Amino acid sequence: MVGFQTKLKYGEQTHIFRMIPGLENAEFARLGGLHRNTYLNSPTLLDGTLQLKSRPGLRFAGQITGCEGYVESAPWV
Repeated sequence: MVGFQTKLKYGEQTHIFRMIPGLENAEFARLGGLHRNTYLNSPTLLDGTLQLKSRPGLRFAGQITGCEGYVESAPWV
């Protein structure tokens, strides 16, 4: 299984997976964990052109600005 994200503790994950037919005796290489994205508080820190208000000329784009998706992550020029 790839891309499994959860807040469940490792013991709980193992217990639940072992309830799935065929996984009763499985060995797990790595269990899931919580994925956190780092982002800026854009409305507070950035202006309308995605420049840092406190340091004009320094621009941000993509997921760090709080947006998701390929089109939304393209930098503004």
